[in-house]
Amino acid sequence: MNKKSIDILAITETWLDNSWTDNELVITGYNLFCRDRKTAQGGGIIVYTHNSLSAERRSDLESEQIEQISIEFPMCSDTTILSLSSP
Repeated sequence: MNKKSIDILAITETWLDNSWTDNELVITGYNLFCRDRKTAQGGGIIVYTHNSLSAERRSDLESEQIEQISIEFPMCSDTTILSLSSP
């Protein structure tokens, strides 16, 4: 049986808030990037990237008006993943 792993997993509408710690959300073998909705109930985004991928959060590409997480993959020239959730 072939074993396959997920490289990037993005989840929207997490409903997480600051009562959750990163330790409660960790998946072994993955980097965690998260953004909670601050203005209302609901929303929120989590992105997991496999540890084999070099990934950096690009907060400079994010906006307070749009619920989003921007992640750049330096090993892949000009590759940026953007996860959005519409409030």
